Amino acid sequence: MSGVSSIFNDAVGFYTVRDVCRITTLSRRSLYRYERKGLFPAPVPFSKRRKVWWIPDVHQWIREQLGKPRK
Repeated sequence: MSGVSSIFNDAVGFYTVRDVCRITTLSRRSLYRYERKGLFPAPVPFSKRRKVWWIPDVHQWIREQLGKPRK
């Protein structure tokens, strides 16, 4: 698993919904459904109408998905 952890540079910062969808290949609808079910990290309210995701949270979620057995 050491190769997986070196894929991401966990810089401190935030991803927009567009960034998260591009990186995870989830649709916006799937992303929000995963979040509602507790299967994806919750976003951080950036402003009244904008949510963002902390980069290390998204990268950790991807690492967890890569570590799951494939069906």
